[in-house]
Amino acid sequence: KVVDDSSKISTEVVSDSASLFDSNAAARENWLHKSGQAGSVFESFYHAFNGLALGFRQQRNLRIHTALGLCVFALAFYLKVEPWQWIALSVAIGFVFFAEFVNTAIEHMVDIQANYRYHLSARYAKDTAAAAVLVAAITAAIVGAMVFLPRLCSLVTTGII
Repeated sequence: KVVDDSSKISTEVVSDSASLFDSNAAARENWLHKSGQAGSVFESFYHAFNGLALGFRQQRNLRIHTALGLCVFALAFYLKVEPWQWIALSVAIGFVFFAEFVNTAIEHMVDIQANYRYHLSARYAKDTAAAAVLVAAITAAIVGAMVFLPRLCSLVTTGII
């Protein structure tokens, strides 16, 4: 006996999709809690800016790096560094921010995977991610020294400072 279930299936799909988005509030709730690929460019930017906000609210070291980065840019402006030096400083500071955000993401994922319990491998993953931030910060400090030390030494020898 052959039974045509195509009308039954299409009715179920319509009723299921209608129940998912029966109101704007339900649709917004689903959008805020979904996982997977973003549905639009706007949604991608929303999640990226949300990640920035979370990082600044939750990560003390990110706020410290931000303050130091602003000080570096102020000093670069005051010392009138060359355009290529601005690029070097910007890339170095961006490298630190990138490492800090990746470190934060790794820490969150490790916590989830370890079920918020101590595991030696989880510790190693977190320590290694933190080491990446340290390497980025040391690299940025070296770039800053290469840009600023000659200018600061020049100001000291001329008696301006």
